[in-house]
Amino acid sequence: MILLAPMGALKAHNLTKAKNDVRYYLNGIAFVKDEIWSTSGHVALRSSNLLNPEIDRSTRIILNIGRLSTVRGIETAVIDTDAGIVYYIPQVIEKRKDLEEIDYKATRLDVATVEVIDGNFPDLDRVYPPAQSQPAGVPLISFNAEYLALPQAIGKALGMKYKTTAIAFQGDNTKAATFTLTEPNGNTHQLVVMPVRM
Repeated sequence: MILLAPMGALKAHNLTKAKNDVRYYLNGIAFVKDEIWSTSGHVALRSSNLLNPEIDRSTRIILNIGRLSTVRGIETAVIDTDAGIVYYIPQVIEKRKDLEEIDYKATRLDVATVEVIDGNFPDLDRVYPPAQSQPAGVPLISFNAEYLALPQAIGKALGMKYKTTAIAFQGDNTKAATFTLTEPNGNTHQLVVMPVRM
């Protein structure tokens, strides 16, 4: 199967996925219908990605990408799960059919390995607040300060010039807060940060 992802989104998800976790499936990035998901168990990020329409909502393809390229000028990752190779290309892919017009193997700037992880990725839909919900005010909520720096780092990974975020609280100090970053092209990235007990 060929999956597509913007390079900026992969860099952003690399910041929020688990590193060497015993829950091995959290060490990967999940492709779900029109989104990309990652979580460490403490924070979660979901990004819109309309480049893989063949994946249905109930399917979660979890990938462990060997390494993210640091070569300048890479815009898109073409992920061939059957061959186990990621092709990093300079072209911006906005629609799936754009891939038919280029030879991504010939134009690649870098490659890496990729493996499909067999596991059950957590259902992030259960963590995010329902659409259009308007929770009551939160009198006090505590967060690990390290996680509050992630919206800035994600904005930088996405190449956003103005890194602004909207913060939504879910009603009490035991529920997560959602930080939403919107790129100029309309792609949204939602980071969920779990609170800590003081």
